Amino acid sequence: MIAKITRGSSFRGAARYVIDERRGLDRDHQAEIVGGNMAGRTSAELAREFEAVRQQRPDIRKPVEHVALSFARDERPLSNDEMARLADEYLKRRGHDPDRVQYVVVRHRDKDHQHCHILLNRIRTDRTVVAQQYREYLRSMETCRALERDFGLRPVRNERPRFEERAPTRAEDRMARDRGVVSEKEQLKALIHGAAKDGPTMSEFLRRLRAKGVQVRANIARTGHVSGMSYRLDRVAVKGSGLGRAYSFEGLQKEQGVRYDRSRDLPALERATRATKGLEPLRRRRRPFRLPSPSRALGRLPGYQEVRTALWLAHNMELASRAPGRAALNIAERLLPPDARTAVRVIRSVIDLSRGR
Repeated sequence: MIAKITRGSSFRGAARYVIDERRGLDRDHQAEIVGGNMAGRTSAELAREFEAVRQQRPDIRKPVEHVALSFARDERPLSNDEMARLADEYLKRRGHDPDRVQYVVVRHRDKDHQHCHILLNRIRTDRTVVAQQYREYLRSMETCRALERDFGLRPVRNERPRFEERAPTRAEDRMARDRGVVSEKEQLKALIHGAAKDGPTMSEFLRRLRAKGVQVRANIARTGHVSGMSYRLDRVAVKGSGLGRAYSFEGLQKEQGVRYDRSRDLPALERATRATKGLEPLRRRRRPFRLPSPSRALGRLPGYQEVRTALWLAHNMELASRAPGRAALNIAERLLPPDARTAVRVIRSVIDLSRGR
């Protein structure tokens, strides 16, 4: 049994994920509410219930707690009641009081393994808040081990395998299920598995991938050290670690059995890398090129500010013969310190109002 805990700010988004995202599945794979203390049966109804209590503590930025409980692939079939009891017991052993917090348990059937999701409101009905526990991951793992013993479940020991595969996204799952289309990343994984069959040398591994239309680029330092691999199929290029650590340079050797000898296979890696030259994706400029502003360019010319000041004085000297008061105000506003300019503006406004402007 494995528990994955995340927190967020949107009850609406979390409820849609656990219920509405599965609407495209057939009847046997639909999400099903199996436990909890909520009255709602749709994502909108659940969100309204959660939000009604959330309004009591608007200062809490992330009131949503989402726990995904997954069981071993070879686990015995669990009934809805058993899964609901497991979820309730998991919350109690983590220190949650089911009578004081809102929560709902939703069972999913869209994966090979049995699993359910718990949506929990961290704001209790008495306006207190469920705090994050110290060393939460370790405490949750200990709770899962205890539930495995008490309920007779198969233990799941290797929770974080060193060379795991990247799981397909929901969009990739839906694309394969509904339209029968396999994404380029999943195609790459299958082709790499096939090329690594029977433990070939790295040179033979590259030759097999090239025959299948896969281009390989290695990250090779000047010293000859190889620190990574990336693959390209059609228009999609991805790092080996993006497919899963089993597809990285280290994972190919330790997990998939590809044999690498530097003196024998480094030239083949260098040739494969040179063949991909010029196929790099274009990098965007951090700052788009812009023409300089004409006024800023003129302002940087030597003597430009002095010429502007002389023209301004000439204009006001000419104005003095016709309107000496306004010319005096213009000159005073320019020469006086910033604190005194406010008084000049007030005098100007009073004069304008008296003349009906």
